Amino acid sequence: MKLANRLGLLAMISALGGACTTSVRFEPNSANEFAPPITAFQDKYALVVIGSTNIGNYYGFSEQDNPFNASGRGVYNELKMLGFKDENMKFISGETASARKVEDAADEFAQKVDNNDLFVAYIGTHGSPFALMFDNDGRESFTTTEIERAFEKVNPKLGVLYLDSCYSGNVISDLELPRYVLVSSTGKHSYSFSDTFFSPGISFFSQFSDSSADLNHDGHVTIAEAFAKSNEDTLAYQQERISAGSEMAARAGFEQMMYVGSQASPYYYLADVGGWRE
Repeated sequence: MKLANRLGLLAMISALGGACTTSVRFEPNSANEFAPPITAFQDKYALVVIGSTNIGNYYGFSEQDNPFNASGRGVYNELKMLGFKDENMKFISGETASARKVEDAADEFAQKVDNNDLFVAYIGTHGSPFALMFDNDGRESFTTTEIERAFEKVNPKLGVLYLDSCYSGNVISDLELPRYVLVSSTGKHSYSFSDTFFSPGISFFSQFSDSSADLNHDGHVTIAEAFAKSNEDTLAYQQERISAGSEMAARAGFEQMMYVGSQASPYYYLADVGGWRE
């Protein structure tokens, strides 16, 4: 069961040394609540998964312009900008994606990642309130229980798991991963949205190299700040698309959700960036 509360509860759990095993819903009130930044990672690892190349022919996207493809490749490139090395990253495309492939990848990272490291996983695909779906799978879905079982094997100093799918807010609310910050592209009961030029996932990871996301002006963008600024930007994009007549944008939920595990913190920044994005 998740506890929905404000940052005071998060601070209380941190003070107790992670005695509580539940994750806490993160809901910042203002930029003044952002704590001093922390980082200290020996190595950084990442898993990027495009779970589907099928967005539906009725949307008129070519395979090359498929939003899942664009989002996954965009996130991969953003992580490289943040100093993640190719040899420490794994990319699974929609043509070969399956729950088994993700589980096998998690097993591989479990052998490499230790409690000095940062581990980021991004999965963009179709979703239901209790599972993710991949194109090439022998099973009907990748359930919350299976997702949790796969990633609990990887025990970094800090893990960040971003799920970019419909109903992803409900999926992350069911996950218990104490070392992870969990982020969804949409709410519990909402469709997600992406197109060839935009996705909530790209928006979130791009904030770490954008000076406008440095809400307390200390020279670093923490996960908390990236989350807050990304929500602001995605909601603005939704209004832009609705004004342009997009029925998909009007039906979707653009407000991301975040839960913080009892042994994690949203006040890490993911990289020292040598100069802000123009």
